[in-house]
Amino acid sequence: MADLLKRIRSEETTLWVPRAAKQYREGDVVKCACPECCHVSIMSGFDEAIAYVCDGCGAGVDVEPFGQGEG
Repeated sequence: MADLLKRIRSEETTLWVPRAAKQYREGDVVKCACPECCHVSIMSGFDEAIAYVCDGCGAGVDVEPFGQGEG
């Protein structure tokens, strides 16, 4: 752990923090755009997405829940 802290402080290490995808509806279909590659995934048959694997880049993507009044 001390070695990791030293590398971070010396700027030799870049930390990557994945962003969550935002989901939206088009008609009865839930869609999510991957925050890494922008590929749009269609989640037909679901009311809401929680997470998925992007068909465009293979990244594991967490999904932000619908806000109040959405979905």
